[in-house]
Amino acid sequence: MKTQAIAGLTVVLAMMVAADPVLPEPAGFVWAPVSGASIPENAYSAAPAGAAPVRICRVRHNRDVEIGSAGEAFCHIGGDGMNRPYSLYEVLVAAPGAGWATVSGGEVPAAAIPLNAGRGPDRFACRTVYRGRTLVGTVDDGTCSAGFDVSELRSDDYEVLVAGDGAN
Repeated sequence: MKTQAIAGLTVVLAMMVAADPVLPEPAGFVWAPVSGASIPENAYSAAPAGAAPVRICRVRHNRDVEIGSAGEAFCHIGGDGMNRPYSLYEVLVAAPGAGWATVSGGEVPAAAIPLNAGRGPDRFACRTVYRGRTLVGTVDDGTCSAGFDVSELRSDDYEVLVAGDGAN
């Protein structure tokens, strides 16, 4: 397993995240706009069964969508060697039929669900465990890129969110 923490500075970025009804979403997936720590209690959890909830969030950054984990009043996105916290974001509330599949050799499974709402290149949610903590991020160049503390964590040992029939 290769996991690397990249040192960086924490930068607080805020951007408007409005629901865009004309953008395609996977069937039944529901996102809720969030500002700060007001995460809906019923939000979908990326954590393994029996673990503390880990919420999937996304932000619109320039023309792309980035995926991360919500917590401590921010959506934490890994990138550019740092954890980039956003105070305005969307959190995944419903993901019917979704599950997780292990990635092998950096190849995203065909059943992986893009969560970029039609903006920019396909973006897939990934989850990895580091120091006993489940992190959510974006698949980037065959690795899972997630915000961790003040840096970006990249791991080649991860799972991606898939349609139910593609789950492990």
